[in-house]
Order: sequence, then C-alpha cells, then structure tokens
Amino acid sequence: MNAAEITTFHGINPSTICPLKEDYSIDETAVAQHVDEVTSVPGIVGVLCKGHAGETGLLDRGERKRVVEVTREAVSRRGRVIAGVNYEESGEAAEHSRDAAAAGVGAVMVFAPFVQALSQDETMAVDHHQAIRQAVDLPLMLFQGSVRSGRIAQCGSNGVRRRTSLHQLRAP
Repeated sequence: MNAAEITTFHGINPSTICPLKEDYSIDETAVAQHVDEVTSVPGIVGVLCKGHAGETGLLDRGERKRVVEVTREAVSRRGRVIAGVNYEESGEAAEHSRDAAAAGVGAVMVFAPFVQALSQDETMAVDHHQAIRQAVDLPLMLFQGSVRSGRIAQCGSNGVRRRTSLHQLRAP
C-alpha cells in the first residue's frame, strides 16, 4: 500500500526488528525473512519498521533508509509499511521522513522528541510534528510514549508543571 491507499489506520501492524550481523551491519536477508514471516500471519495488514524494536539508534541515515527499502520489498503489495521517525531534532526527523517516503512507505509514525517532557515551550511537540507534515505528504501516526498513557509532561509559561494530552496542544 502507498500513501494514497491509506485513508485510516486499522488492523494489526506489528513492529518489526532489525537483525544485525556480528559486525553490526544490517542482515538484509534476515530482515526480509522476518518481515515475510510477520506479514504471512492472517490478520496482519502492515508493519512498522524502525520503531523502538528496530535498532534505529544503532543505524546511520543510509542504513535506516535501507531498512525501510528492504521492508518495503519484503512486504510487496501484501500490506502497508509504516516507518518510525524517532529523532530529537525536527529538521533531522523531516529528512528521515523524506527518506522513508522515497522508499515507498504508506505512512510514518512520529515519535515526539524525548526532551518534550522538559520543554519550556508548550508548542514544541506540535511544531515537531508540523515540520514533518511540511516535509512529506504522508499520513502521520503519532506515537505517545509516556509512563502515564496518553499524557505528556509540560511546563506552562509560568514554569508550573502540568500534564496534557497531545491532542489538546494547539498550533500557534
């Protein structure tokens, strides 16, 4: 599936792993085999690559793009590929989103920067997602990774910590 074919997120989209060789290079054969096995399970409609389980932090930009390409090739037309975009800096997140789009994903899952909980700027998470939205014409799946499910920690302009849901944040 490509971006035009994804109008809603539904079904089961498991996160995949990225097997590495002993020299820490990508084991492309093992990635493709893993993705093929995962997508052969009845009910699976797509996969997430480069999520938390995908060893993304160990890979450089070229390797990250290659993982998406190998995943896309392995999935073929059997389902969608969603690429995780997990970077602290919004410009870098936008570039990796462009790489994923060029590799043929149908959507990106955006992880807000980990520093959002410490940010003094209430619009930081929204600004981060908007930078990615402006970079690619793909559906965005927002990842909310908080200890308190559905919540992010923030400081208001008065410096008082409060919690709010991401959907409550407004663009400036």
